Amino acid sequence: MSHMHKIYRFAKRVVAWLGPELDSTKIAVSTISYIGQQVEVTRVVGSFMPSPDCVEENLYKPGYILPYDNETWRFIYQYINVTWFERLWVIQEIHLSNSKSVLLCGTQELSWALFRRSILCLALKRFGIPEKLSGRLGKIASVWQDSKGMTLPTILNNCRTAVCGEPVDKIYGMLGIGPRIFSNKVQPDYGIYYGEAYKRTFLEHARIVQRFELFGWSSLHQPVIEMPTWVPNFSKTCTPFKLFTGDLGCASGFSCAHFQNEDDHKLKVLGLQVSIVLTVGTTTIDSMFELLNVVPYKELQQRKNTTYLTGESFLDALASTVSCCFLIERHGHVGRTNLSLQKMKNIILSPAGSSEKESAGRNHNYLLLNTEGRKFISTEEGYIGFVPDCALPGEFLRKYLD
Repeated sequence: MSHMHKIYRFAKRVVAWLGPELDSTKIAVSTISYIGQQVEVTRVVGSFMPSPDCVEENLYKPGYILPYDNETWRFIYQYINVTWFERLWVIQEIHLSNSKSVLLCGTQELSWALFRRSILCLALKRFGIPEKLSGRLGKIASVWQDSKGMTLPTILNNCRTAVCGEPVDKIYGMLGIGPRIFSNKVQPDYGIYYGEAYKRTFLEHARIVQRFELFGWSSLHQPVIEMPTWVPNFSKTCTPFKLFTGDLGCASGFSCAHFQNEDDHKLKVLGLQVSIVLTVGTTTIDSMFELLNVVPYKELQQRKNTTYLTGESFLDALASTVSCCFLIERHGHVGRTNLSLQKMKNIILSPAGSSEKESAGRNHNYLLLNTEGRKFISTEEGYIGFVPDCALPGEFLRKYLD
């Protein structure tokens, strides 16, 4: 198993067998191939451009509507809905293969490179694609992003819904495309309990990167049986919660994590007690509707002009919290940051179901990246924020070095 990455990387060509051919396969393959010939995809996810030999130079754009009928879209859906695309082990096999590799469905052969370009392009289309197909594209597109240079947490997150026979393969099945500095330290061992493998993975990764990047898979609701709750449960298929918001959310970078694994169940971590939880919202944030209405409308009207602990109004603090500070005032026009504080406040003050809130839900759903799966809380001092949904009143909030 430890040599699998070499086998597929140095193979002359990898042929992936999808299954027997259907009546729709030929049209699906020709359509997917044509779309793939029109676009180029860079290593930066979502960065597309026209292919040098393209016929439709604007096809790569998300707003470009493709002229296919419902039958053609149905044929494409049938092609990508086979079980091969659900399996975990095939991910590293095809990722490690060269540009000559193909998908074979019956007698119909499709270049893997063209398939990948086509699927990633279609997944970003905003209009013209049936909802059922769009959902399927969204599910599989992240798996087929270029894994070169990806961190282990990103790879595990992208492949979290992939199916494997043994829970331990959620780790072992990814070693081939994981960072070599980590993969070289992990030796597959099917003789141990999968929870022990998860624990070793967490500790080894934390020692290498000196951060707790894998804590996002830890859960009080879905713990690994017979293991302490800090051990990540990599068999979960839900999105792992995020401990930090990335480059835009950090004022001074990251500190090294300081920890000791004193025995099988204790993880001793250096940190600072910040506060105590006073109230916890009843709703786990799973949609933009829940996020933008996290404080009931009547309560918001009563508190909006009260003074927050930092001297600003409660409404200002709530707008900054809900947006995770992805605001123009803080970051300028960087990436997706196109919300001002005033615009965010106007959105929050709008009644539930208003056109302004409905529009914000569609155009700013990236805000869920750092709030989904969390609950809204207040502390004894009066601070507000979002925490993992397992939080309870009376619990301590602690900040550890990471």
